[in-house]
Amino acid sequence: HDRDFYFPKTHPKDKRDKFWVKHFAGKVQYTVGTWIVKNNDSVPDRFKDAIDGCSNQVIIDAQAADISTKAAATAASGTTRRRTGLKKPTVASTFMSSMRSLKKDLSESNCSFIRCIKPNAAMESGVFDDMYVVEQLRALGLLQTCEVLKVGLPTRITYAELRATLSDMPPEALSIFEGEPEQVLIAAILWAFDVDPAMYRLGRTRVFFRAGQISKVQEILHADLSGRKDWFVGRLQEALAAREAGQNAASAA
Repeated sequence: HDRDFYFPKTHPKDKRDKFWVKHFAGKVQYTVGTWIVKNNDSVPDRFKDAIDGCSNQVIIDAQAADISTKAAATAASGTTRRRTGLKKPTVASTFMSSMRSLKKDLSESNCSFIRCIKPNAAMESGVFDDMYVVEQLRALGLLQTCEVLKVGLPTRITYAELRATLSDMPPEALSIFEGEPEQVLIAAILWAFDVDPAMYRLGRTRVFFRAGQISKVQEILHADLSGRKDWFVGRLQEALAAREAGQNAASAA
């Protein structure tokens, strides 16, 4: 690995015992002797002995419940265990399993995220260390994320979701869009809600919004139009008229 970017050179005197790995956040030095031990996601023997010798009834009950749960899980997965042997989970395998579970949860939801940043190393109230904060943002990749969000279209919803906002509209309200591409109706809905055309792009089946438009999207999806049908139909008609006027102006030019 002498020329590998992610494995920086180790000082000759440390080569037998240590090595470096360049992670995204920076270089980290690892010790060879405890590398495998630390990667095993197992409870230290001293901790087990302390728990086994504990006389606190709460701890005893919790340990009994844990043993019962593990026994049931072992019985339920007996076939799998026979296939895979008695392989113990490692820190890496546990992390990957956690990431797969997180990915599954995220794929089933529509969420935003909040990243907490420490204002200063001493955790003092009212003290904001600019460089300390910037280093955290850089290490977490948030600076690059902000650049992507600034030029990208991170929020997206399907045409079907937008059409659902018209469920209370009378059928004749949509007859004015008969024969028009679906994008025309979707653009009219967004126009009716005063969404700036520069803030979104129309795809084949979805609308892609620029960063910062989540609140507007939520407003549209949860709008109650039951008492404003005439107003909304009028807005759709205005949107269609504005489109036709734009097309006529372009043709005249």
